[in-house]
Amino acid sequence: MQAAQKLFIIACLVIIIIVGTIMGLIAASLVPHFGEIGNVSTWALFIILGCGVSLAIAFTWYRIKFMRIRSQILTHGDVMVFRNQDGSFEHLSAEHVRAGVPLPPVTVKELPEHAASSSEDTVLELYSKGVSLRNIAQATNLTYYQVQKITSGKSD
Repeated sequence: MQAAQKLFIIACLVIIIIVGTIMGLIAASLVPHFGEIGNVSTWALFIILGCGVSLAIAFTWYRIKFMRIRSQILTHGDVMVFRNQDGSFEHLSAEHVRAGVPLPPVTVKELPEHAASSSEDTVLELYSKGVSLRNIAQATNLTYYQVQKITSGKSD
């Protein structure tokens, strides 16, 4: 064994002896109070068990209520219907659709056709000068895609 390992084992034994002695002193000093400690422990156990029982009762009540409500719902595919107390039916799927927010109107922006080869010549001239496609599109009022098609040599 190396010296560091021996030192570590001796340090662990010293700590165990000190902690064991302190625990023994605490246990010996509590002997006259065992009755009080037992009473407090008993009450703490009763409180914990009471909380557990009330939680179990609340959970069971919730599950019973949920099962009763669930038994009133009839489902077929995407359609759900709830049976009311008086025997009438309430169409839940229709309520869900009725509560929906209408979609905003769609606006269609028509893109202007690039006029003639003059704009193509302008695009090719700017491209040959090293201007980026995005800047060419802004300068000529064409879309980026149209500028890209012109510079790649493809036509409509």
